[in-house]
Amino acid sequence: MPLLVDVQVPKMQPTKLPFYTPNILPIVIRKNTSEEDSLLGQSDCEFIRPQQQAINKIESRINEKLLGAGVYPIAPENAPIEYDNSIFKKVFRANQSNFKLFGKLDLQVDISRDIAQAERLYDQAKRILGITDSFQGQYDSSAQSGKAKQIQVQQAAGRLDSKRQMKNAAYAEIDQIIFQYYLAYADEPRPATYKDAQGRMQNRLFNRYDFIERDEAGEWYYNDEYLFSADASIDVDKQRELLWEENRKNFQQGAYGNTQLPQTLLIFWQNMEQAHYPWAHENVERIRDEIARQQELLLAQQQAAAARQDLDKEKQNRTAYEAYLMSQINNGGQANGGQQ
Repeated sequence: MPLLVDVQVPKMQPTKLPFYTPNILPIVIRKNTSEEDSLLGQSDCEFIRPQQQAINKIESRINEKLLGAGVYPIAPENAPIEYDNSIFKKVFRANQSNFKLFGKLDLQVDISRDIAQAERLYDQAKRILGITDSFQGQYDSSAQSGKAKQIQVQQAAGRLDSKRQMKNAAYAEIDQIIFQYYLAYADEPRPATYKDAQGRMQNRLFNRYDFIERDEAGEWYYNDEYLFSADASIDVDKQRELLWEENRKNFQQGAYGNTQLPQTLLIFWQNMEQAHYPWAHENVERIRDEIARQQELLLAQQQAAAARQDLDKEKQNRTAYEAYLMSQINNGGQANGGQQ
């Protein structure tokens, strides 16, 4: 009789997964500069408010002076002429006796001091904010060369780095909100695309159930403990000419490998493609085809070399076998001759 053994049959039941609850509101505040005990942070307009108000007053004064100034005609008391703003429209006759009685009164105003004061306030506001003419792309006589202007732009960008950091933090918070709301409401998988290290477009699916884990107590939970940040190189990407020049220098100095190898050329043009260099994608595809052709040629050469080795080995084996047969025949003949 066979031995009867009790088999434990587990009781199957559906797994109950928890619902994900976002812990942040879908509101992002893009702060200019953070400030203690302030929700909205500091504003640049608040710092330069006195200068802006003074400039507005000076501009109003300049307009008032210009609109009130003019040239007024002078005519004799008994001249039957009416003057207006028309040009070369009226001709009147004046005799020799009262010709010198006609004239003009020029009430021009001097606004040079007002303009100088407005420019002074404008420069003061720029110094408060850390903005220079080179940073704005305007003419700057203090920069005598392109390198000097580049240094000035970098210095101004360094003073504005806090604003850039707050912008990146706002974008990172937006990404975190999108991630949490995907975990909460994206029931079906969502397509996601990205570029790999080879520059190829990859298609993936975002599934919120991939983030479900089990703790030590056996409870299911969503793992949302991820750090989000914005790529700081996005500001450098705007200076494409600088990126192109840096890529060329790295390639010439051998940072990507031997410059004679097509793999090194491929890395260089992939970096240029990331920097949006014209026709870089076509060069990448051309070099890839060349690498594939060389690999196929190398494989064919290896197969031909292996075939030649097999043929040489077969010849050697055949030669050795023929020598063995000849030795056997000679040994057999000598044995027969000896018996006779």
